[in-house]
Amino acid sequence: MAAMVPMEVAEQVLEDLNNARNLDDIVSEVREKTGLDAKSAESYVTRLFVENKDRIALSQKILADLADARNMDDIVREVCEKADMDWKRAETLVNRLAAENEDKITISQSPVLVMLALFTFISGVTLVIFAISQLYQVYSASTETFLFEMLFLGMNGQVLFWSLLLGVAMILGSLKGMTRIWAAILERFGRDL
Repeated sequence: MAAMVPMEVAEQVLEDLNNARNLDDIVSEVREKTGLDAKSAESYVTRLFVENKDRIALSQKILADLADARNMDDIVREVCEKADMDWKRAETLVNRLAAENEDKITISQSPVLVMLALFTFISGVTLVIFAISQLYQVYSASTETFLFEMLFLGMNGQVLFWSLLLGVAMILGSLKGMTRIWAAILERFGRDL
């Protein structure tokens, strides 16, 4: 059976197993590329999984740690200890898995990032509304209170300016930060559709 499966298919299956891809999808892909029947393709994928389960488990642990936003050095240190690898090789493995699964990691971190971005966006909007409402009060003041409003603006002008600037920066930063998350989500769902 192994002779019927090209080496690049075997490498792709191992990579898919390392990246925790759905087993049914992997079996279907093997069937497409090799012409094997369903039972043969499933047994081939299962055999590769069993032969490489320690490596696959290590890759899945690394992906879980990356999704939990653990310190990269701590992850590399753990890989060195568990897989008996030198630092450079372990670091290369962790970086490769991080690069190959960036979208998956981003999506798993997105609930926290979405909440943070939403809080930042709402805070920014609040600051902008505060600054604009204060400026509006100054410019819409009647002639009787105009002097008082100008005095208020003179004393608090810097506060209003920096509130407005900070609010706009928070809104733009929140939107910029979310573009990576939305791109990852759309790419993931686009691939699944």
